[in-house]
Amino acid sequence: MRLQSAWACGIKTFAIILAGVVASIALAVVAVFYFTAGMVGVVDEFFLAVKNENVESAYSYLSDDFKAGTSGAELVAFMEKNQLDDFDEANWQSRLYAVSAISVP
Repeated sequence: MRLQSAWACGIKTFAIILAGVVASIALAVVAVFYFTAGMVGVVDEFFLAVKNENVESAYSYLSDDFKAGTSGAELVAFMEKNQLDDFDEANWQSRLYAVSAISVP
């Protein structure tokens, strides 16, 4: 009887620890989405400006620190090098983006 009771107690402890780990991971994921929700609009506006080839507007959405170390010309060169100048659309609510005819989840 005692062996079975000790085994059941061990399983119960393991289940509690596992539930705590799963809950912690779920809470972390929810926190990331919650705290980054405000950035979605800024990112959408940035890429809309890129799509419309309005570099000045796109540059205005960048942080002051980024602008201090990167010129508009460097931003354009970066976008061309990484094919962001061929950008079609993005939907950051669902974390999807598309470049030309290629969709990447």
